Amino acid sequence: MVKPWLTATGRRNRAAVRHSERTDIMQATTPRTLLSITAGAAIVCSTLAAAPSPASANELNEPTAKIAMASAGSKVVSIAKGQVGYKESGNNCTKYSSQCVSWCALFATWVWNKAGIKIPRYAFTGDLYNWGKSKGRSHWVKGKPLGKVNAGDLVLYGSGPSSPSTSTHVDIVVGVYKDHLKVIGGNVSNKVTMRNVPRKNIYAWVDAR
Repeated sequence: MVKPWLTATGRRNRAAVRHSERTDIMQATTPRTLLSITAGAAIVCSTLAAAPSPASANELNEPTAKIAMASAGSKVVSIAKGQVGYKESGNNCTKYSSQCVSWCALFATWVWNKAGIKIPRYAFTGDLYNWGKSKGRSHWVKGKPLGKVNAGDLVLYGSGPSSPSTSTHVDIVVGVYKDHLKVIGGNVSNKVTMRNVPRKNIYAWVDAR
């Protein structure tokens, strides 16, 4: 389950501790189920299992593919691809955080930081939407077409940003196609993976540019 990592001190740190205690209780009472990435499946950051749909060798050259040309998006894709295959050590312990916590959002913000995008190192995926909203970068798409998402952008799964049970996972887009996205995500079967996912179960995306 997601435990928020906030960079601010004092009040925010105390809030993060309270959330961590609440999440530990949820982990103790909830089975650790590995979920496939299919059109109807829920996606949970700390329990996500990779169910990749391999791309064809020529997929990235298809006319329907849209690869971002903007500098920020290109940097994000390059950095994210360099992390594919990285595995956590122990239980959620990674180089993306000094704490051993669920890390899909920590991976995404680490990549964005490396690409020069100044975003706080959030652990809760809903905070990515709220940050983007404050910067004019978030795009709400629940129940609507996905819109002009591009490589380098972040896609958020679930029903909304209010809690870890409603905002469940984040991926970095590396390719956009008519019926699916190619994405890279952290904490998928305990590692960084690149895979194809349906253009569904996404409530919002956050613009890298």
